[in-house]
Amino acid sequence: MLIGQLCKEAGVSRELVRHYESLGLLVSSPRTAGSRTYREFSADSPNRLRIIKQAQAIGFTLKEVEPLLNAFMSQDLTRAEALSVLDEKLERIERIIQDALEAKATLLSKIETIRAKDGSGCLK
Repeated sequence: MLIGQLCKEAGVSRELVRHYESLGLLVSSPRTAGSRTYREFSADSPNRLRIIKQAQAIGFTLKEVEPLLNAFMSQDLTRAEALSVLDEKLERIERIIQDALEAKATLLSKIETIRAKDGSGCLK
């Protein structure tokens, strides 16, 4: 399928498809029609794009997505391996949340300290 059809089917922009292709997440092959050369994407490309979007939505970076996507598409990823990857990602997200909650508590404490001052002088 050509890039326009892929974009329409997957609901993404041409720029995004080209970006993913440059990262190796999507693969195309040249197709010549007259004097023009087009890029032909495989029939599984819309599915690959959906998997990429889903992985990003749950916090995976594109760098993390590539090996998972290839393993998933080739069905080389076992159930146990998939669960392990997802568990690791969940742990990282939980650490990020904990760090954010600690930062929030620090900010709230600073705000309360500043509000408690009478407004005169330095905020020391």
